[in-house]
Amino acid sequence: MKKIICTMLIFLMLIGMTSVAVADAIAEYGSWSVYQSKDEFDLPIKDQYYVACVAYGNFSNTATSKGDLAVVMSVNQEPWVTFVLVEYGKHAVSNSSSKDYRKFDILMMDSDGNRQQLMGFMKPKSNRVIATTKGNYEPETNKAILKALMAGEGTVRFSVTDRDDSRYKYVFVIEDIAGFCEACEKANISLANVAGE
Repeated sequence: MKKIICTMLIFLMLIGMTSVAVADAIAEYGSWSVYQSKDEFDLPIKDQYYVACVAYGNFSNTATSKGDLAVVMSVNQEPWVTFVLVEYGKHAVSNSSSKDYRKFDILMMDSDGNRQQLMGFMKPKSNRVIATTKGNYEPETNKAILKALMAGEGTVRFSVTDRDDSRYKYVFVIEDIAGFCEACEKANISLANVAGE
């Protein structure tokens, strides 16, 4: 059942992405799964992989308090960290604007209890939050999140708040980060620059 839910959420995550469709996981490591990217014809893209996991929590907005939230967090080969926030298990949070970026404040707590303030943005007409540290609108390697996930074991928590309207808040936890490094290795995602700092 967990595998079916995970596959459905990964599919939801990719609905808005151009030229990418979901595939079945080619490997699983703890709560992390490895996927091969597919093109617009549903054909595998050679040597393009990403890892993803499903996390759970709650969300609040102008109409709901503590509603059920599922989050698909993914890391691609750049490695960029992105996530899709799925309310009630079926409605992906999106940016309906055709020209404005939606901005988020992200508070992360790693498995040692250390807190770090980060930023995120959602491109126009997108449903993916891209985690960043610089505050610009370009994807980047978010070393803080990657280091937290590389700890090997434990829990990583996130609190994501819409910067323009703090009533929109998403709180979720990755209960077990074990397997992240192994999944990245299988997906040819290099973490050497992250680990070296």
